[in-house]
Amino acid sequence: MNGLQDMNVPYGRKLTWSFVLSSTYRLWGERFWTFFRIGLPIALLTYLFTPFQRAVFRELFAMLSQHGLVRYSTEFWVLLNAFNLFTKAVYWLISAIFFAAIAANLIGSGDEELGVISDAYSKVRNRLGSLVTIGLATGTLFFIAVGTSNFIILMALYKLRLQPGFIASVAIFSVPLLIVAGLLSRLALAIPELMDNAGISVRDAIRASIRKTENWEPFFMFFIAKSALVGYAVYWLAERGFEQLWNRTPISESLYDWITWLVYVCLFALLESPLFIAFSILYRESKLKPEAALTAEAIR
Repeated sequence: MNGLQDMNVPYGRKLTWSFVLSSTYRLWGERFWTFFRIGLPIALLTYLFTPFQRAVFRELFAMLSQHGLVRYSTEFWVLLNAFNLFTKAVYWLISAIFFAAIAANLIGSGDEELGVISDAYSKVRNRLGSLVTIGLATGTLFFIAVGTSNFIILMALYKLRLQPGFIASVAIFSVPLLIVAGLLSRLALAIPELMDNAGISVRDAIRASIRKTENWEPFFMFFIAKSALVGYAVYWLAERGFEQLWNRTPISESLYDWITWLVYVCLFALLESPLFIAFSILYRESKLKPEAALTAEAIR
């Protein structure tokens, strides 16, 4: 199989949810190791940033305490939230780079598959400034929208004197998060557009993405929810496996840490790519058949 060109929707036929889903996972399966190798550097970067983030947080907390800024002061919470926003922005940008590498690998070739890292990440480097711009723009919108919705929900629960349990709380706070993520996903095709068109501006790429993804918000919400549930189940199973490994084998603590770290890195590299593949398929189809490719239908 030579990339997406072998999976084109027949001329004049509407692109359906089922086509995108089946194409995404078929392509993910057929080029499993390609996507894994593309995702591995990003996964390593993510997990290397995590201990750095924790170390900086400890130093920040100690510094604030030394200066008499107790955790109930306004200054304390402003600085803490600023640090939290910074770390979220870093993770968001890392994901945007991963998405761009996937898109470059899928849509940047003619009849042959691109090289695993050298070709895909060379295009990412060439458009890194634009990727950072769109990553910061979408990330800021996401964090503001989610933060605002969470604040409104908390105030409503306080006014109504409601104290939902854990499962109910997850459901209540997940709904607005899912809606925001689905709406902002309409901007996602800007990243493959940037990878495919070296001369396009960020503004034009965003405009094109919004135009091409009309009526696809429910699909994005469905795919994100499905991915979150699958990811939670896989990580939960991994945690149970680690517990059995620790309790039933004479393994050292250092070896246990290395094993868990390696597994989590591999899981990140494997589980993050399907959504980015789906976005790339939508972009590819809109480019090949712009008059018909992105008219959403129900699952069938």
